[in-house]
Amino acid sequence: MAGILGKTTELRSVALLVALLAASSGCKGSRVEQAPTDVLLLVVDTLRADHLSLYGYSRDTSPALNRLAADAVVFERAHSQAPCTFPSMNSLLTSRFPLEFIGQGKGNLAIPDGIPTLASVLREHGLATFAASASEVVRATPSRHNRVGGYQRGFDVFDEGCVGQPASCLNARGRGFLDEGPAPFFIYLHFMEPHSPYQPPPEHRRRFAGPYAGNALIAAGMPTPIEDLVYKQGRPDLVSAADVVHLRDLYDEEISYFDEQLDDLFRLLRERKLLDSTIVILAADHGESFDEHGSYTHCRTIYDSETHTPLLMWIPGVSGRRVAAPAENLDILPTVVDYLGFAPPAGVRGRSVRPVVEGRPEEPPRVARSFHKQMRSINDERYRVMLDVTSGWTAAFDRASDPAETIDLLATSRPPQPVVALRARLLASVAEIEGNRVLQNVRAGERVEESLRSLGYLQ
Repeated sequence: MAGILGKTTELRSVALLVALLAASSGCKGSRVEQAPTDVLLLVVDTLRADHLSLYGYSRDTSPALNRLAADAVVFERAHSQAPCTFPSMNSLLTSRFPLEFIGQGKGNLAIPDGIPTLASVLREHGLATFAASASEVVRATPSRHNRVGGYQRGFDVFDEGCVGQPASCLNARGRGFLDEGPAPFFIYLHFMEPHSPYQPPPEHRRRFAGPYAGNALIAAGMPTPIEDLVYKQGRPDLVSAADVVHLRDLYDEEISYFDEQLDDLFRLLRERKLLDSTIVILAADHGESFDEHGSYTHCRTIYDSETHTPLLMWIPGVSGRRVAAPAENLDILPTVVDYLGFAPPAGVRGRSVRPVVEGRPEEPPRVARSFHKQMRSINDERYRVMLDVTSGWTAAFDRASDPAETIDLLATSRPPQPVVALRARLLASVAEIEGNRVLQNVRAGERVEESLRSLGYLQ
């Protein structure tokens, strides 16, 4: 592995020199005494924020994360760019909008060659780059869910040996890289807990899911029977509440299992004394619906159940805190290169979160955006505004008083002024980003969904 991964001594020296220069001439008010040199990105597929006890969930699904978060920057209102792995991961890895990845041809989920990725940028600056993915979508080689592959660009090694395997497999791959790989490094681990089927390993002690005597597929953690009733037969009235509860319980079990494995991974980082030099980021590509707004699984809506995702950053020299300002997965790439002392590539759509972490004012105020087919949304610290670009329909919700997003503030006679302003910002953003190509983009998005469905990615 070391032979494949090895960077030239010159490149590694340049990267370290840049980091040292950034540390000695950091921004005024920075809490980072020495610039980090390494990056670890953990993506937890299908993890919605509000099923973590860290984010206020009634169940203690994430006790290890709760402890670890004491030293992390926790973003309370982070959002993914889409409710599907593709194109959400493309956005996360490039800091580009999802609309830049549609219409590439049937079955092509790859990141286009002309768009820099987080891995390619970091490798250009001398970091050894390693990925291990358990996902059938985020792959280097073709699979039944991704006919092209195409996520390997920028990585010295893209390991697919853990596809379909539990988190312990990815932890082992990460340990192996740390044993053999050079420094500085960028490691990306893509976990499949708690994506369906919700099947925590047998050795995991169940804490939430009790006895269940219903449908055999649902007993095995597969939501397929419910998806068939709702999306194929049009009979949501036949969905059993007990079935939904059991699937939700198993989903929480998978979160609990991942939490245990996360604890093990951080134990390894502490043993190697890597937390003093490594930016660690935990994010998710999307969430999961369990009958919120009549939806199930994901790739269906841009409500919070599918787009409000956790985002935590452990940054050397930065004390733990919770941040109310919105953030989005687009911000990961510019934040990483900011703290490493590099300039972001041209064309990125996100912004480094460093100013809000360090308490510096920003203009314009931060928002988080999500995209799905014809739907767009924008979020500030409190409100969400949604837009259907084909009909012009808009709705707004106050997540502070209405976390289930059921009361449309724009349907009232006097919507709050911040909501009116946020709606105007959404409309201006759509016009700027999409212009007269809105309808073409929507139709292309529908074709992408049809392609994903034909691949078996959507039921």
